[in-house]
Amino acid sequence: MQGSLTITLVFALLFASVAFANNVNSVTILEKTTMTIADCFHLLEKNNVEAKMSKLRLGLEQDSLQEQSNEFNTGFSADYNVSSYEFGGATVDSALFGTRRDSENMSFQFDQPLKLGGTVGLKYDQNKAETNSAFGNPESYSSALSLTWQQPLFKKAGSISSLYGYNRQRLVLDRQRLSTEDDIIKLRYDMLLEVLDCLRKQETIGIRKRSLATNRLLLSASQAKQKAGLASNLDVLEAKLQLTEAQTNLRKSKGELDKAYNKLARRLGVTLRKNCHIDFPIEYATAVIDESEAIKKAMLHRRSLSRQRIEVRLREIDLEYYRNEDKPDIALTTTLQRSGEGVTRNSGNELDNQSYMVGLKYTTRFGLRDEHVARKTYQKQLSLARLEMEKQEDDVKLEVKNFLQELEDAKAVVKLAREQKLLAEEKFKFTQRAYENQLRTLMHVLEAEEDMTLKSADYVTSLVNHLTARLNLLKSMGAPLSLDSLGSGAFSR
Repeated sequence: MQGSLTITLVFALLFASVAFANNVNSVTILEKTTMTIADCFHLLEKNNVEAKMSKLRLGLEQDSLQEQSNEFNTGFSADYNVSSYEFGGATVDSALFGTRRDSENMSFQFDQPLKLGGTVGLKYDQNKAETNSAFGNPESYSSALSLTWQQPLFKKAGSISSLYGYNRQRLVLDRQRLSTEDDIIKLRYDMLLEVLDCLRKQETIGIRKRSLATNRLLLSASQAKQKAGLASNLDVLEAKLQLTEAQTNLRKSKGELDKAYNKLARRLGVTLRKNCHIDFPIEYATAVIDESEAIKKAMLHRRSLSRQRIEVRLREIDLEYYRNEDKPDIALTTTLQRSGEGVTRNSGNELDNQSYMVGLKYTTRFGLRDEHVARKTYQKQLSLARLEMEKQEDDVKLEVKNFLQELEDAKAVVKLAREQKLLAEEKFKFTQRAYENQLRTLMHVLEAEEDMTLKSADYVTSLVNHLTARLNLLKSMGAPLSLDSLGSGAFSR
């Protein structure tokens, strides 16, 4: 079954894909007499305080991850020294071996921490010395280049603790990112509910206006019949009374709509013009939604479940790190070194040495600690996180089932409300014709008109409730509730 209702509020939120203009200006929107759902999304993301707070919290976690990643930046150091030494007094030794010694030293070193826990280092040293002696070794030099790799062998032990902190912070950042997405989805959900409330109340005003116009016509008809002697003063009084009730209902509906718009404006962080309204066509179409497929999507896309999975992983790596942090730190060390040394200026007597070394570096720590109790604490925290995971999965499955049932109930109510609305309209038409032919009294016409107005309002309420049920189901399935995801495809699947 398919049906449609064209209303003043053109609401393309739930069943049509709407193109969003990135250059929407908030000041321009406030001057509009009509706002689209795209405008509402834009203003929510731009102005809502809770949305800004969620993004700031995410930024703080990103900064923390950056601090952790700084530990893996390349380290560089360089040193350069020049010195001169004067020997005191003139002696035979000083004449032979010199009275002055000049030296120069230069070195630089690179260290690169690895995310596997090890470190690669490159170091270069150069030394030069010169004296003013008459013979011997007036000039000498030496240089050395070494490449070193050190890798701890125990996971999460020793120098790999920095890697543990980095990986843990990455999980914390992912958890915060999911929390931010959940916060934004909750804001979008609340905003859409408020927009739907505005939709219902705005359409109710249209119904009240039509009722007011109909009652004015009935009053005019009763007054004409009274002049013709075909109606009593009581008929005219009844028509006037129902007209004033219609005016009162319209006034109340306008007040309720103003309150709904004020609530929406507060969430969007703007002040709306008095005559501003939301423009939005509403369509109704039934679709078969498979329960197992809906639950499968919820298990995959619900951010709360993803966050709890991360929580379980955090507890696992905490326990794993604790089990390893007191183990001995055994590291594999590999060094490749090449050095050269010159002993005279003129002889060309130079030495060139190469060496390669492999070894194990053993470091252990001693301390008093109640390891048994602490290990049990970490194990209990992990067990608790896993049980919470199971509980949340069961809760999500039940929630999806309940919202599927709610949607089916809403579909049935829409069908019945539409039939009642059509019957009430037919009843009013027949009663009005019978009144014109003196077969019914004005009281019957007024009752039929009031019933038609109520049934029309009930039908609009049923449509909005159906959209709300679809929105609830989408949220329970983990849909992002973004502008692009709210097309008919997302709602029909």
